Amino acid sequence: MTMFGLDVTRHATLTQARFDILERDSSPIMKTAIAMMRHYGSGDASLHDPCVTAFLIDPTLFKGIDAVIEVDCDPAGSYGRTRATLVEGGAGNGQPVCHVVTEIDDERLFQLIDQRLRRLQPNRKTAA
Repeated sequence: MTMFGLDVTRHATLTQARFDILERDSSPIMKTAIAMMRHYGSGDASLHDPCVTAFLIDPTLFKGIDAVIEVDCDPAGSYGRTRATLVEGGAGNGQPVCHVVTEIDDERLFQLIDQRLRRLQPNRKTAA
């Protein structure tokens, strides 16, 4: 099990500089993807969900720790807050251990996004 907290995914932020890179030599497919990201980013410029997909493609973009996770379910407390207890040597004392992502290489993440979106460009015929 792997957990991505908002404290990490908020580092994967859409910026104008990142859009400028994506927009260079963009195909119609890229332009559509960029428009979708701009719309999504108008509410929250952080790419929370794409971090999970990127982790599945290249886990080296992220660093983390192993921990036992507890979720506060007390409505009078800080309901929904997670608490992580570090695990030494992989032993969770019988409790499930979760890999908690603590860092993201956001520059490499956006390189991956750029690379994958460019793969979607239609084949262009070259003039003979």
